[in-house]
Amino acid sequence: MLQYNMIDEVYDMYHTFVPTTLRGRGIAHKLAYTAFEHVQTTGAKMKLTCSFLEHLQKTEQDFKYNESVV
Repeated sequence: MLQYNMIDEVYDMYHTFVPTTLRGRGIAHKLAYTAFEHVQTTGAKMKLTCSFLEHLQKTEQDFKYNESVV
């Protein structure tokens, strides 16, 4: 699950959650990158207030969605 609010074409992505029984399978990573791709494709912007999403942005090499982050 990825929770967000949208105000003026900006997705504030504030929480990701994967049930304990499903963790460790890359589901959160796939969920995050699917959301990033959606934002970029639609031309919207995103604010990453979820610590997991912020971590991905800061640690992934060649994070190609920086232009969509406000």
